Amino acid sequence: MSTLKKILAAIEAAESERITTANVMCQDVITISSENKVVDAIRLMEKHSISQLPVLDQDNRIVGSIQESTIVKELLIENSDIIFEEKIKDVMEDSFPIVGLEERIENIYPIIARGTPAVLVVDRGKLMGIVCKIDLLRKISTQKNGWNDKKHISTK
Repeated sequence: MSTLKKILAAIEAAESERITTANVMCQDVITISSENKVVDAIRLMEKHSISQLPVLDQDNRIVGSIQESTIVKELLIENSDIIFEEKIKDVMEDSFPIVGLEERIENIYPIIARGTPAVLVVDRGKLMGIVCKIDLLRKISTQKNGWNDKKHISTK
């Protein structure tokens, strides 16, 4: 085999192993409107067993995020259950970091390691998916150990 063919074969092999956000993201993103009440966010998080939500405005643009921990902090600061009736736009935090579909997954690890619970995946201004800590862990464990998600992850 010629040197050129070996190089091309190596490049092709490397590209086939290239993992992007599109390969690991959850496409069914559960979001909430900034006009909803905090209690609505709590119900959504409980229903879907998640701990954070991207927040969208009336035009479906990403404007922030809300997390269980944010609500708990606000509850402690306010020392009142009034927070449950407040609009999300009044208590939400900044948006989760935003990346494109083709962002290499190794660029996502440091973002998540800094404590960000999720990264939003956007293409041409449209929210396409979300990558959470568990998505990265699942991909790493499957890749490193050959685990089959269905065999090794139990459900309630």
